[in-house]
Amino acid sequence: MSISRVVSVRPLPGRLDDFIARLGEGKKILESHGANVTFFRTVAGPDPNAVLVVSTVDDWQQFGKSAEAVQADAAWQAFERKLVDDPVAERSSIGIIQDFTLP
Repeated sequence: MSISRVVSVRPLPGRLDDFIARLGEGKKILESHGANVTFFRTVAGPDPNAVLVVSTVDDWQQFGKSAEAVQADAAWQAFERKLVDDPVAERSSIGIIQDFTLP
C-alpha cells in the first residue's frame, strides 16, 4: 500500500526554465530520502496546465521516516528558503493519497 504526497503547482510567467531546474533540485533531495518522484501535467479538469509533483514511498512507516529526514536535511531547508525568497511557481494544493486493492 504505497503512500504519495501530491503537490499541484503552476509555474509563474517567465519562470519556466527556473521552475524546471527547481523541480530537478527538489526531486534529487526527496529521492535521497527514499521517495520515488514523478511529475504529471494536467491537460483537462479544474486546474489545467498545473504540474503535479508526486512523491511516493512504500508504506506509512517509510512515509514518516522520509518526511522526518527531509525536514531535517539542510539542503531541503535551503531549497524551501529559496522557494520563499525567489518563487518560481504558485502552489495550488497539497494532498496525501494511498493506493488500495479491491477484495
